[in-house]
Amino acid sequence: MWFFLLLPILSWSQSDIDLTAIQDLESILPDHDIRKDAYRNIEFEKKNRDFMPPVRKIELSEITSSGTTPAFLKKGTTIYRIEDNKPMVTSKDIYLKAFRVSDEHQFHYLQNNDQTCTYKVHADKLTSIAETTFLYEPPVTYTPANPNMIRTEYDKKLHLVPEAAFYVGIVQGSYIRDLFNDKNARSGNMNQYGLHYFTNWKLPVKVGAAVHYERSSYSLTRGGNAFYEALSFGPQFRTKDFDLFETNWRLTTQIRVSPFAKIRSETVGGNVNFRFNSTDLMTSAEHPWENRWGQFVIGGFHQMQWLNMKDQPQNVSVSASNQINQSFGLFLSQVFQ
Repeated sequence: MWFFLLLPILSWSQSDIDLTAIQDLESILPDHDIRKDAYRNIEFEKKNRDFMPPVRKIELSEITSSGTTPAFLKKGTTIYRIEDNKPMVTSKDIYLKAFRVSDEHQFHYLQNNDQTCTYKVHADKLTSIAETTFLYEPPVTYTPANPNMIRTEYDKKLHLVPEAAFYVGIVQGSYIRDLFNDKNARSGNMNQYGLHYFTNWKLPVKVGAAVHYERSSYSLTRGGNAFYEALSFGPQFRTKDFDLFETNWRLTTQIRVSPFAKIRSETVGGNVNFRFNSTDLMTSAEHPWENRWGQFVIGGFHQMQWLNMKDQPQNVSVSASNQINQSFGLFLSQVFQ
């Protein structure tokens, strides 16, 4: 109630106060915001303060007892001597050990080869290589392997590799000379066409099969000729490649038989045909080259041939039936892989 009685008196007293001087002073002063000025002062103090926030000092003993980790320092990195904070620049890349715990200023201390500590480097300049050198983690439990255990390697699949070959050479026809009783038949010309298949496995000797068609010709006295033909087949054995004179070489052996061997002769006394069972033993040394289809092979061969006459159309005089024919020559082949 007293408040309502005093209200007219207060209103009357305020209306009599002269505020003209204060208003004139405000018009003279520059326009500014006290709150903005206060905020600017706070920001200025934050940026230009000359003190660091309090941190816990880490003793050297705590650092050296934390263990080490492998690290790398790039050439040109600045390191500091601990005793006087003198800077030094590395002249090369350095692999070293650094203590795991850094000091309160984020400096890592470096371990010398004699386990002492002389230098430190900032954490930004140190590269840890602990993950790179961590190559193997031993198992928790394991059973040692038998030291006398022998592992056997084997091929899971059997791969057969085809080969096409062509042979050309000369024949020392001792049997043919004896058969025709003709010295001119002692030598002849021979060529063969071969189709081979052999295994491609890890064993030192490769096993396969060979089919050959052979044709030989011999000159007889007084213009006659004798022609030998046979289709033979049998197993073959090939060694793994080995180095000889800084090149790759290998050896191949074939044993072929033929129940279809025959000789057709043209003599002054008429034409005479003979049929034989033949056995051929061929050995060759060959040098392969890699090409787009597999391997191109060149080599030399020696063949021994035993002939056993099946039928005798006329009387012949074979003085030494154990004579053999021998062939020497070169061959080319293509292995398809």
